[in-house]
Amino acid sequence: MKLNYSVAELRTYSLICEVLASNPDYSCMKVLCHIPLRQVIKNTSLMSAEELKYAANYNTHLDFLIINRIGKQPVLAIETDGYSYHNEKTIQHHRDIMKDHILSKYGLHLLRLSTKGSGEREKIVTALNKIDNIQSSKRC
Repeated sequence: MKLNYSVAELRTYSLICEVLASNPDYSCMKVLCHIPLRQVIKNTSLMSAEELKYAANYNTHLDFLIINRIGKQPVLAIETDGYSYHNEKTIQHHRDIMKDHILSKYGLHLLRLSTKGSGEREKIVTALNKIDNIQSSKRC
């Protein structure tokens, strides 16, 4: 992981790595950092013009993307949201809503973790297990 990430992102990255290493069911998964959205969503036919412009922007990325190592398929996107930057009064909040909508359209599960939150480990495990129940994504 690059060294120019926020402290909150470094903590989230460390936590994701710990979760993936702690359970043999997750051995097929790995985490990628700051992946441009345009690299994840290649078929843009479901996007509106505004969403397309947003997704194509070089700076639009997913903080973390857990993928299946074998098929390289996305399993879970994770965003680390700081309150002052992502609260409802900011432009970033509007972008967050747009990102949520795009990912939902394409069936990619998203977990948002607040820097003011707690129980992040359990939230990650619960999200991975929920996805596994839907699509058996943990299986190699």
